[in-house]
Amino acid sequence: MIARALEKRPRREWLVAAHHPWGPAAAYVDAWALLDLCHAPAILDAVAALIGPDLILWDSELLLDGGPEDDPALWPVEPLAGALALVRLDGSILACARLGEPLPACGGPALLIRYLPAASRFVRDPGHPAHIAQMEAEPLVDRTRRPLWLVRGRDRAANDFVTGFALAAPCWAAA
Repeated sequence: MIARALEKRPRREWLVAAHHPWGPAAAYVDAWALLDLCHAPAILDAVAALIGPDLILWDSELLLDGGPEDDPALWPVEPLAGALALVRLDGSILACARLGEPLPACGGPALLIRYLPAASRFVRDPGHPAHIAQMEAEPLVDRTRRPLWLVRGRDRAANDFVTGFALAAPCWAAA
């Protein structure tokens, strides 16, 4: 599933949204398999125990080694709430924590999955402080166009589940 990522060691920015089949990580990983992992009932049960039954998947990151880092200031979510799941690629859960709580080092390939409660809204405005901070930290990562997946329950905050799924139409470059 991650052989190309381990072999090529791409920049960290190319391994965010690892579950997104049309994202940059798809060149290195089996994004469909990671998307299935993000929907695993055991993971969703653990996350729901922390933030409630209605869940939205908004991001994931393939960690090849080291420890996960997550800064609540980079979450464009209002009201600010969420949970993280650190999962081995075989589906075993290393840890689940509310946003802002520490997670252990993974010590090898793992998937860091970011969920928000469906009572919160993912803010797509590029002027939101979280997007500005993210773009300063990682200029190659644009979370304003990130697709969202309602993975359990129902949306209670009028989230935009369309953006990010519409691929740009190909066109010929001008001569």
